[in-house]
Amino acid sequence: MYKQLSRIYCVYIICCHINGKCYVGYTNNCDKIPTNINNSNFVNDYIKHGRQNFSIHIISNHLTLEEAQLLRYYYISKFRTDEEHDGYNALQVDEILKYTDNKFHPFTRETYKGDKKMDKQELVRKEMVEAMKEKNKPKKETLSLLLAALKNAEIDKMGILSESEEDAVVQKEIKQTKETLDLAPADRTDIIQECKYRIEVLSQFAPKMMTEEEIEATIAGVLSDLGIENPTKKEKGKIMKTLMPMVKGKADGKLVNQILEKKLA
Repeated sequence: MYKQLSRIYCVYIICCHINGKCYVGYTNNCDKIPTNINNSNFVNDYIKHGRQNFSIHIISNHLTLEEAQLLRYYYISKFRTDEEHDGYNALQVDEILKYTDNKFHPFTRETYKGDKKMDKQELVRKEMVEAMKEKNKPKKETLSLLLAALKNAEIDKMGILSESEEDAVVQKEIKQTKETLDLAPADRTDIIQECKYRIEVLSQFAPKMMTEEEIEATIAGVLSDLGIENPTKKEKGKIMKTLMPMVKGKADGKLVNQILEKKLA
């Protein structure tokens, strides 16, 4: 008789919302993920920032021990949680590749290290390091929160974010900050200044937004494609259905709506 394999293991990821760093591990105690991780950097941050600033996600469960060990390396490479990428996992690239190559994903040293275009996380991390060197605490904190938001979005997706998905995360952070700014009392100049500066920092990583002239031109193109010379309010739904996918993530939806409204009879 074959011995039944014990599928009691799971792979998990713990992320710090303050600095965006993560740790990937595995355990057979999946109902209560351990936080007593043997990593001094993690322990120091856990004590410094507190449990409330860390989130735990189970990435994969019902695994054998061997599957859990292999998948741990795979997710370390996928989410770049090794120390070389400013994560908590104390592993070298070559050690990770040893286990990931020809197992789950065709990683190479070049694709893993990102020898081509830097993604948003790499750009944010680079700017955050510069802010730390300059002792610019407000900028560092803003970038840390953005990095954590990008990392969490990647974990929720269970994969690498596309450029448009990264842009959506940045825009969401900007939108939330603008909402805080709008609600701030006039006499709370500290909150107002903090929000304005944060928006300025975040905007560096946002896609270039369309000008009113560019929106006007796009609307004109849509009307031409639809064969509409004198648009009416009844046709707004039809126009928006074609228009919005073209300007999504590139223009303020409220502004697009206002410009279109002016053209409707």
